[in-house]
Amino acid sequence: MSSHPKPAQFNTLNPSDTPLIHSIILESLRLYPPVPFELKQVQNPAGLTLPDGVYLPQHAITFWSPWSFGRSKALWGDDADVFKPERWLDEDSGGVKTRAWAEYPVFNGGARLCKLDVMWFTKRPFEKMLSS
Repeated sequence: MSSHPKPAQFNTLNPSDTPLIHSIILESLRLYPPVPFELKQVQNPAGLTLPDGVYLPQHAITFWSPWSFGRSKALWGDDADVFKPERWLDEDSGGVKTRAWAEYPVFNGGARLCKLDVMWFTKRPFEKMLSS
């Protein structure tokens, strides 16, 4: 009789079970986001006030680049251009650190948040990713 634990099955693995794999994927997406830039136009006739207080009138166009955010030394440090998955690992909890969508806009944010982000940062099984 073996004293080794039963190996985990893919249909039962959660991101919290594999923090290194999770951090490798996050770091890959940080440096190589699937959408390198975003454009949005304000549709509301009253305009839009951003979280930092900047007012945008109707029809104003905003542009940002997840590719640039991922390489920002102000956000990620002097080694922002280096592939470093360990930057995502939380030494205290053994889990994966999260970032605000405004710092890590790979999955967009707000009302346009990609469902992959919700799946990835919750305890939904990896089987959803592996079965597609």
